[in-house]
Amino acid sequence: MDPRKFMAGGGFHTLALRTDGTLWSWGNNSQGQLGDGTLVDRHAPTQVTAIDPPVDIDASQDLSVALGPDGFVRAWGSCARFAPGTGLTTNVSQTAPARLPKIRHPHAIVAGKDGLLALYKEYVYECWTPPYINQPPAGLGLWFNPGILFHRIAGVDQVVAASCGIWFRLALRQSAPWVLAWGSNNFGQLGDGTTQDRAIPGPVGIPEKIAAISAGSSHAMALDTSGQVWTWGWNKFGQIGNGTSSATVFQTQPVRVPDLTRIKAIAAGAAFCLALRDDHRMLAWGDNSDGQLGDGTTTMRTKPTLLDQPRRIDAIAAGFFHSLAVDRDRRLWTWGRNDFGQLGDGTTAGRPVPAQIGFGNVGFP
Repeated sequence: MDPRKFMAGGGFHTLALRTDGTLWSWGNNSQGQLGDGTLVDRHAPTQVTAIDPPVDIDASQDLSVALGPDGFVRAWGSCARFAPGTGLTTNVSQTAPARLPKIRHPHAIVAGKDGLLALYKEYVYECWTPPYINQPPAGLGLWFNPGILFHRIAGVDQVVAASCGIWFRLALRQSAPWVLAWGSNNFGQLGDGTTQDRAIPGPVGIPEKIAAISAGSSHAMALDTSGQVWTWGWNKFGQIGNGTSSATVFQTQPVRVPDLTRIKAIAAGAAFCLALRDDHRMLAWGDNSDGQLGDGTTTMRTKPTLLDQPRRIDAIAAGFFHSLAVDRDRRLWTWGRNDFGQLGDGTTAGRPVPAQIGFGNVGFP
């Protein structure tokens, strides 16, 4: 699988790469995460001009990253989570893409709320880290460990993809154990049968070969090679997809989502799930308070719901509370929360159904 991304939903902003090689952003810009040199929110797509055509992009809560054709990673937005030595000024918003000299020639990048992962061959490297991700959870007053600038995650190899949740990570491997997880585990999001935080990567209990992974805020998804979806972690909004919901009972081990087959792509939002079937139809479940499921309502769904979509869909992505899709003609569709203009339709009105925005063709050149 190709772990590179041509569109990404952040916390309250969006990135998308057009087929002409230009990168565009819109939505919340309070930390400079749109990369246009300002702190002004944008309700419609705005080109990120201070960057070469990216070969991979990603976004997290208030951070954006791109891998350039020269092999260097650029980052912009909140810099409070960067360790010293990366070329950015700590605790100061970066309003334009800045090169990270420590990270060069990865084949894919992953942005998290609290860290940046870079994939090199079969290994995962991390740029900056709160102490409780890679060492025992003590002394949580520090945002980062100044002694760790850029390092390989020990015990993780044969990696083909990675995903970041809130304070936890997932890595997809080429052989069993197919998925490794580490970090915070207060909702069972590590999938090891416990709610104990883990500083060292450990196996997620999935017996089937996995083709894709996606981490939400405190839940996670995995797609196996037979087209079935596994979920685990927090289930307050029904994001496990088995017809139940609970704020206090956590799914600490992966379970297969019932009656969900023929899936070819997955995407996890903050507390909801998207799935794309092999007939190019979308399904969604979980939190729907902002219409992010796209079913025309704001009703929570504890089981996958098939969406009434107007076009064949080829790719999906999720922000915290909004959703993205690209159709067969490479047109971009958005829906869900829009208080910062993250839907890119020129307004701040939320929308519970997918609608095409005037953006141009989306994808790699």
